[in-house]
Formats: sequence, structure tokens, C-alpha cells
Amino acid sequence: MSRLLLAACVLVAAHVATPAHAQPGKTTALIDRHVVVDGDTVRLAQPLGPAEKWVAVKGDTLVRVPPSYFDADADGLLIVRDPLGPVTQFALLFNSARNIDALVGEHMRDYGRGAAYTSAPVPEGLRENWTWSDGKTSLTLTRFTPAQNGIAAIRLFTHLP
Repeated sequence: MSRLLLAACVLVAAHVATPAHAQPGKTTALIDRHVVVDGDTVRLAQPLGPAEKWVAVKGDTLVRVPPSYFDADADGLLIVRDPLGPVTQFALLFNSARNIDALVGEHMRDYGRGAAYTSAPVPEGLRENWTWSDGKTSLTLTRFTPAQNGIAAIRLFTHLP
């Protein structure tokens, strides 16, 4: 597994386990609830479907999709699912070659400046989170300054029960 994806697995798991310190900022824009994997649509709150072929071990809750098989402008894709099957999250990973300031700006334009914002120290730097919610989905954009193990940002989509 590449260093970028190995570090992301740890970072996504840590983010999921971290309690939210603020309610996500409300947005009137609808947040995507799907990603296209190898020509098929994977949706939050639905079974993995044809993307099941990327499951390394039956019952795995973290599914890594190789970069050439997903239709998103990102460097990595991780899908998190409940052990019973429904997709609960997906994370798009961005490497340090990306313009993360522009990515943050796009999110502010698309979802508004009312995001819940948090920050925390990470080795040699800072982790910043902006979170929006449309009531069905939470979107968290995390920026690492400097990049951590090659990861400069993670865009995490989470199904809200």
C-alpha cells in the first residue's frame, strides 16, 4: 500500500473516532452523496454494490479504490462501510502537489463561509477542518500544513443518520 494511502487510513480512522467539537455549519447547497467507481455509482447509506470487488478481505469496513478506477479529481479514494454493508463515509485524498488553498476557496464558494471550523496541532504543523451539513450529509475538508506523509487534504463525506 502506498505511503499516501497508508497514512490516510490512519488519518480517516482518527478523524472518525474524534468527537465533533462543533455542530457542522448548515449549507443550502446539496452535498454529493455519491462517487463513481469503475463506472458504477457508490452512494452513502447504500450497499457497496459492484465496488465490492475492491474489498480485500470479506467484511472489511475500509475499502481502498485504486486511483485509475474512480471518477474524481483526487489522488486517492477510501470508502468506509458498516460491517453489514451500507456505505457510511467516503474520503477523497489530495497529495502535496495540489493547490489546497484553491480547494478551500472552492468549498467556501460552493457551500458558504458558515462552516464549523476547528484546528489542532499535528507533527510539525497544523490540521484545519471545515465542516458543512445539508441535513443528510456532512462534508469535512481537512487541510494539513505541512502535508502529513504526502497527504495535504482529505475531503470526507459522512452519512448522517
